[in-house]
Amino acid sequence: MPFLPFPMVFEPSIQRDGTELSHKAWTDGVWTRFQRGLPRKMGGFQTLSQLMTGISRALHTQSLNGFAYIHSGFNNGIELYTMDPNGNTSVPSNRTPVGFVANANNVWQMDSYYDINSAQQQILAFVVPGLQDLAYGATTGSLYAGPMYATTALTAVSGLATDATGGVVVIPPYTVIYGSNGLVQWSVAAKPLDFTDAGSGAARITDQKIVRALALRSGGGFSPAALLWSMDSVIRMYFVGGAQVFSFDILTNTSSILSHNSVVNVEGVFFWIGQDRFLMYNGVLQELNNPRNLNFFFDNINRQYAQKAYAVRNTRWGEIWFCAPLFGATEPNWAVIYNHRENTWYDTPLPNSGRSFGVFNDISAGMLMSGVDIFNNTTYRLWQHEIGTNEVDGTNSIAINSSITSGVVTAATFQQPMDKNLHVDALEPDFVQTGSMTVNILTRGTARAPYAQVQASPFDASPVNSFDQMVPCRVSGKQMKFQFVSNTLGGDFQMGKILAYVEADTARRTQ
Repeated sequence: MPFLPFPMVFEPSIQRDGTELSHKAWTDGVWTRFQRGLPRKMGGFQTLSQLMTGISRALHTQSLNGFAYIHSGFNNGIELYTMDPNGNTSVPSNRTPVGFVANANNVWQMDSYYDINSAQQQILAFVVPGLQDLAYGATTGSLYAGPMYATTALTAVSGLATDATGGVVVIPPYTVIYGSNGLVQWSVAAKPLDFTDAGSGAARITDQKIVRALALRSGGGFSPAALLWSMDSVIRMYFVGGAQVFSFDILTNTSSILSHNSVVNVEGVFFWIGQDRFLMYNGVLQELNNPRNLNFFFDNINRQYAQKAYAVRNTRWGEIWFCAPLFGATEPNWAVIYNHRENTWYDTPLPNSGRSFGVFNDISAGMLMSGVDIFNNTTYRLWQHEIGTNEVDGTNSIAINSSITSGVVTAATFQQPMDKNLHVDALEPDFVQTGSMTVNILTRGTARAPYAQVQASPFDASPVNSFDQMVPCRVSGKQMKFQFVSNTLGGDFQMGKILAYVEADTARRTQ
């Protein structure tokens, strides 16, 4: 029979759960996302600083006059970096409060507010040694405050209840502290650091620890408002005034949350990692359907270090990155990604042994992420993502390895099933491409046999002659996969509709 063109079109996702023959999606990928239903290489990243004092457990960014002010909380304190529009970053300013207690298990939450009295933006930072235990309640946390754009040490805020072990959220004109035994404590209105005078108050709204809260944008008489996550419930907090000040509605008491920082707000919709599923709230609380890598994530997470998991939005691409330590790692080394714009899931290992935390930076339209690899035996790196196409670490530029692997191609894929091998004669690449790429062809005889790589064929972005416009293959096998790799300096790709020219081979299947 003649060679037939087989369009290499698969469902726009990376399928990790189930068997490879049970779906029609892409089967593997590294540093590759989907846009318009097609694979493309993710952007590059570069160091903003190589001088982070410790591994960051929270990042907060605020912008003023073109500069980003980046606070990082770590085990031994808190420090500030400033970044100009060109990505030049200052040396860190130590803002660690006097009397701060260093602890390897310190976990941070940060927020900001505008102080009408001083007419200055303020940073709030809450810390508690609960990195190993989501339900930690042994000691009261500490709240610190100071001018956002200053370099002086933050100062301690007094008046916190004993059970303030969770974190802080600002819902103007109130600051809210929360923690063990369902504690919610609010400040005096328009006095965000006053938790003792008339107008302040507290309530016990559940029997479990509240571990996270985020401002909820609501209207009318229900502002200000917040969503609160306890160990087993999601609760809406909203202003009612009078002596009561706030009221609380339990939206569900059958929920869960994986870690303090595993919640992210994307345009008023909240996404988070539960203990055994992904969830969302858009006015209705519901499970976030994940048929692609749900088992992959929860079967492989290192539960001992799950409190280090976090979520970060990547608005430019419509993505939510759920980052966690998988496969025995002790720091977040993998990202499972939900693309709400494409309504699909994929994943990637995180570079350089992982990223301890991430936050979206509105100025650069990319993520700021903190590294976990030690630099010069003393410090750590702060990275800016979605910039260029390479890994740029100081003066060193390194190619980023990116790949996408097709679903399984068999004789049954393109014609009436028959007991024959497939013979692939050539591939016709269709890419918006920079730099050389390679296609690796993997074959196996049956669904239970291991794959063997039988051919690796490079192809350039700009063919020199007509012979280079196709990639010769001449490979036979019962089951095949095609892996496309970009791993050159400046390398980039956007995939189109690739054609494989195939025929049924004369040979029967091989084992």
